[in-house]
Amino acid sequence: METSLPTNGTADGNPVWSPGGDQLAFSSNRESDLQHSTWHIYTVAVTGGTPTKISSGDQGWAPSAWGMVR
Repeated sequence: METSLPTNGTADGNPVWSPGGDQLAFSSNRESDLQHSTWHIYTVAVTGGTPTKISSGDQGWAPSAWGMVR
C-alpha cells in the first residue's frame, strides 16, 4: 500500500497521549515547504482547538511517550 501526502505536502503523525489524558502531542511538517521538510512537535487538547508548537530549530522532532527524541 502506497502512502501519499495531501496536495499541500503537509502531514501530521505519531500521536501520543499526555499522562493525564487531556492532550495529544504529535509531529507535523505543517511549516515546511515542498523543497525543505522540517518536523516539529505540537500539542492540542483532546477537546480540540489550535495546536501549539513546542519544538524549535531544524532537528526533525518526533514525540515518544510524551517526551521528545531525535
